[in-house]
Amino acid sequence: MRSYLSPFDGQRGNVSWVLRVGRKRFEYFDEKWLLSEWKVYREDDCELNEFPLKELFLQFPPTYPWSEEPGNHNTLMKTRAPAWCDRILFNNNACNLLNHLNNDSLNCNKFYRSFAMDDCIGDHKPVLLLFSLSSN
Repeated sequence: MRSYLSPFDGQRGNVSWVLRVGRKRFEYFDEKWLLSEWKVYREDDCELNEFPLKELFLQFPPTYPWSEEPGNHNTLMKTRAPAWCDRILFNNNACNLLNHLNNDSLNCNKFYRSFAMDDCIGDHKPVLLLFSLSSN
């Protein structure tokens, strides 16, 4: 017996099966470990590999899916795998400029973080990028 269904099974008039799709569910092996050791999970974040976009180094935990319950704002929902859905991306020129500023005679301070981790503001935690330039 097969353990999968083909898209053609429904077209063949096979009515001996019913496909039911349940609610989205993602079970964590150990949510507390994931939240404390999120840098290990960062290795699985490879979406940008397929696009000519760059990002500053991530120094914050996944921004999605956080609980929308006020009493549980610091826990992840079990609807999807944690991810960095909220990001600030650059083309190659902009990223090179930001990275070059640290090594140049200009003084550049960069701050790329997620914020509102202690607040219940929805299932996404926003991110911000601050940088200042000053000539010496």
